[in-house]
Amino acid sequence: MAGGTSEVEIIGDIVGCRACKWFWDEAPYGPYPAYDFGDRFPTMIREQAGEQATLKGASAGLQQVMPAPLSGCRKAPIMTIGINPNLTAFWPGVKSGTWCYPYLKDNAQFAYYYRHHRLCQESMPRNFIAGSIADEGRVIARDAGYIKRAQRPLTGRRMTLTIEYEDLGETEETFEWGPDKHFVMLYDAQWKPGRQFEKGAPIAGFVDLPSTGEVEVSRNQVGYYLRFVPILENFASFLRSQGITPSLEIGEDVSQLDMVACASPGWSDKYEIDKNEVVSNCVQSKGWVTKQLAHARPRLIVFSGRSAFEMFASLYGEHVTPALDTNGDVYGLLSKTVRIPHYFDIQGEVNGLTVSMRARVVISPHFSYDDNFVPHARFSEERWKKFEAEYPEAFKELSRKRKIGKKNRDGFTGVLADGLGDFQVRHSEAMGCIMRHFYEPSSLIADVLKQEFVLGNLKAGNGSGKLARTEGSCRFCVNEKWEFPEGCPYK
Repeated sequence: MAGGTSEVEIIGDIVGCRACKWFWDEAPYGPYPAYDFGDRFPTMIREQAGEQATLKGASAGLQQVMPAPLSGCRKAPIMTIGINPNLTAFWPGVKSGTWCYPYLKDNAQFAYYYRHHRLCQESMPRNFIAGSIADEGRVIARDAGYIKRAQRPLTGRRMTLTIEYEDLGETEETFEWGPDKHFVMLYDAQWKPGRQFEKGAPIAGFVDLPSTGEVEVSRNQVGYYLRFVPILENFASFLRSQGITPSLEIGEDVSQLDMVACASPGWSDKYEIDKNEVVSNCVQSKGWVTKQLAHARPRLIVFSGRSAFEMFASLYGEHVTPALDTNGDVYGLLSKTVRIPHYFDIQGEVNGLTVSMRARVVISPHFSYDDNFVPHARFSEERWKKFEAEYPEAFKELSRKRKIGKKNRDGFTGVLADGLGDFQVRHSEAMGCIMRHFYEPSSLIADVLKQEFVLGNLKAGNGSGKLARTEGSCRFCVNEKWEFPEGCPYK
């Protein structure tokens, strides 16, 4: 790689990075359950997991979550880019307490994990976590009852449990902990009254996870990673209509990258992250995204949310043509980048690193939230007022049917169109207006894949059913430092 770290060396550089004080000296969260591979290069890691699959692992105690490099094939022609990895274990709840993260022996294993990281987040069995709760700080039920509420601030290691006991009534307990502990719940908070536990049962506490010993690690499919699957399936149907037999996969045809390598529970201002420090270190000074892009050279980049693109544009904006104004609703940006091709086109240096690539740019709603991808119509504040004035009876019926969503921060109102067949008969003109503002995000993004295929920027591969790899050499899977047992399937 011209002027920078190679695709092999960068794994150790990223995983070993501790540049940001926010994540490594001051962050109000972590550590979390960690695991090591039972085998050096476990076969299960490279297999597509179903709803849940298991991996033989070893407990690695409590650790901070390691920075994450690019996931998937380094030469996949399609790439998604988000802001930073989701810290799934942060939130109160039983499932959150079981999420675990890789803490592996060497860079070769980290490289193997991220080469085959596709759709899953790992977790440990609930009974393993429950059995690891330390005696000190263990929360024991004083009576039969249930957890009514669990509240945790976004910027501190503290949790308040509101517990409803059958005979003792409601009680509230607050737990605080330092940077070497992890507090977990063994029961979820529930709004509906109902006995969860008996008197004397452990209901929460601090985990004292062993640093060695075998543990079964489950691989769970996660919504964020699954969001692109229907897009690929749509594109695959198109390829079949062109006489091609595709076998497209997340991780092979679509890689996944984040602008910031370290995980957090969110990125908005309410998390009080020192964004200036993080962006200065991770994005600009270290240049992890630039270095990985320079090698990957994808032909299509789909951004998970407007904020991810804006961070990208802060570094590369002058290389996106035509210029892309990000004001307005994200669905408007999606529509614009589908209708009007925008390209990240660079043949030169960024922060001293030579980059040569041209990639179509698409801004998608954020992948983390499934309701972002529900087919619906969207109206600006002005157009929605006009709709209400022109079609008052239709507006009332939509309200009764609870089809009108809340106005978002950009002033747009969403309208669900599902099940409106009878409504269409009574209000055909109003329905016509709704359909003129209709969005089906997955299909819109799939349309861009089709466009780029027709243009020749995405191409069928060599008979494997996969798309053709991007330009340039790659030694990621087989090199002088490691050799994955399956080698490189594209050579």
